[in-house]
Amino acid sequence: MRQSTILLLSMLFAGLISPALGQQTATDWLNEGQRLVDQGMYTEALQAYDNGIVLSPQWTDLYYHKGTA
Repeated sequence: MRQSTILLLSMLFAGLISPALGQQTATDWLNEGQRLVDQGMYTEALQAYDNGIVLSPQWTDLYYHKGTA
């Protein structure tokens, strides 16, 4: 019983800390931003790039793509 409770709580915690929309890395956010730009959804693309910057603030590609968006 205790092991199943610990497993359930661990799974719940992992779900809560997972990034939104299934994006897990700065690369995922960069790709999402590029997809949104291609669709003309610039405001949403800027948010995607910002999410990537939070995860990897030293990655200049994110700033470049944000600037061009």
